Amino acid sequence: MSLPLSRSFRNTLLFIIISSATSIPSWAQTDQPADKFGPLAVTVTRIMEETPEYSTLRALYMDHRQKEGEVWEGSTRARRILAILDSLHVAAISASTIDPKDPQGERVVNMTWQNGNTIRFDMDAGSVDSDEAVRMESAATVCRFILDMEFPDGLYLLDLAPSQQEAVNATMNKGYVAAKQKDYLSAILNFEEARKIAPDDADIDYNLGLAESRIPGREFRAMAWYGAYLAADPDSSRALIIKEQIRQLRERALSRFIALVEKIANQGMDAHSRYFDLVNVADLWARAGNDAAAFKTVDNIQEDEYSSKSSAKEKVAQAQLKRGDFAAALRTLELIGDATTKDSLLRSIAEAQAKAGDVKLALHTVDAIHDLFTKSTAKNWVAREQTKAGDLAGALQTLADGVVIADGMPDSTEPNFKAIAKQYLSLGLARAGDIEAALRTADSIQGSPFQASLAKQEIAEAQSQARDVEGARQTLAVALAIIDDIPDKGIIMGSYNEVKARIDNGTAGSTWDVAEESALSTLPKDWAALNEGLLNTPVVMDLKGYLGTLPTDDPGNIFQALLDTCRKMVEINDTIGKMFKEMEKQHGA
Repeated sequence: MSLPLSRSFRNTLLFIIISSATSIPSWAQTDQPADKFGPLAVTVTRIMEETPEYSTLRALYMDHRQKEGEVWEGSTRARRILAILDSLHVAAISASTIDPKDPQGERVVNMTWQNGNTIRFDMDAGSVDSDEAVRMESAATVCRFILDMEFPDGLYLLDLAPSQQEAVNATMNKGYVAAKQKDYLSAILNFEEARKIAPDDADIDYNLGLAESRIPGREFRAMAWYGAYLAADPDSSRALIIKEQIRQLRERALSRFIALVEKIANQGMDAHSRYFDLVNVADLWARAGNDAAAFKTVDNIQEDEYSSKSSAKEKVAQAQLKRGDFAAALRTLELIGDATTKDSLLRSIAEAQAKAGDVKLALHTVDAIHDLFTKSTAKNWVAREQTKAGDLAGALQTLADGVVIADGMPDSTEPNFKAIAKQYLSLGLARAGDIEAALRTADSIQGSPFQASLAKQEIAEAQSQARDVEGARQTLAVALAIIDDIPDKGIIMGSYNEVKARIDNGTAGSTWDVAEESALSTLPKDWAALNEGLLNTPVVMDLKGYLGTLPTDDPGNIFQALLDTCRKMVEINDTIGKMFKEMEKQHGA
């Protein structure tokens, strides 16, 4: 007999079944099994439909359909019950005395589970076919096996105890009544109380999103609850409508507020201050995903000695990068005339492409950089992503190219960009495992003992992390000797002491990689529940009340307060956006 399915795998199968269950099937409308399935299947199905488990689930399902009326889209709960009934029925009608793997050979009593595994029972297939009493006894055994597989803990999968469901229904009904009276705060309190009892009921998340969406200033909370609903039930018939509602909520939450901030910025008396403020507004538009509005704002900025328009375009491109839209960032780059800004942006684009896993494209982007310092450090950043991905050979080649570029830089610059570039590259080489090349690169640093010592310290830390503690101490001793040539030793000695401490206590390399920025919860179904710090901030809970607390003594202070508020809203939008991307990734959208 094959091993039973794991519960998580069964849940996955149910999820697949749910996605196709949009109307009540014919088998759920009659107690008579189809004769075409053979005598054992007919008997198993008949016994199945007489079990308390099946009868109770079917009654619950019919009750949901009756309550939901003639126009039935199928609530999450009803469709989950339907999926369980469907899985029971499919298993029952698979019962047979014909071996599906060898229909011409030995006949056995068997059934096929949802994963395709054939489960065999120790029974006389001939007696089952010929003797109704034996067939009834065998069918009861197969039926009990099916039920035990589906309900191993004796409970209905995804269902609640009757007393709990009654409590949920009563609390939800209070919420519905409050919502009809437009008392949305009371409705939300009741829905939240119901969710404490039934945290897996996605329909509660939907109702929370709906109620929150009716309160001005709570758009982000509505978006998060709707997201939780879609994460739990991505194949819902409501999905397209909800996604459009989320788009409208984002528009309402951000666009109107950014437009207000821009209007105030345009009223500034000082031209330079006005242009500087509009640079920040363009950044907000781009981060909110509205590039058209961002460029419209950019068009209202005049170039001055601070290159405001170029700064605005760079911010727009950086925001596009943050959204992962590399093509848009490259298009924006073509609108920038300042060579230094373009090179810096190309480096950022290359790093983002490498982080996204496209190293070939990243290196192609690096090739377009003209400034040697920017180009060499871009090589280092790409190599870092190659190292993190385990492509050490590729990383070492990229770093070697970076060293060649750095060697071509002039020596007489202030600050010493050549030394800084080689310091970065030496660390990259050490982290990629080539300590010898790292030391050669560090030894070639000229005219900057600060960078030379720092490079040696970083190499020593890499040696220690690679368990070469003796080599690390020798390299660290050289780094300490170099410090004697530095007039102001405060900063470099502080760095030396920190590295030495990490080597001594065995935590070398612990500060190299900062955790990637991510959504507050990695489980989409728990976003709204776990991210209370996000959802309960004053800006999200009561925007109007929050705005009433802002300073009003000076126009400049008012604008800055509104700008800071808008930035907080954009950050919240970014976090929710990451949640949706994670959800799409998990569901292959």
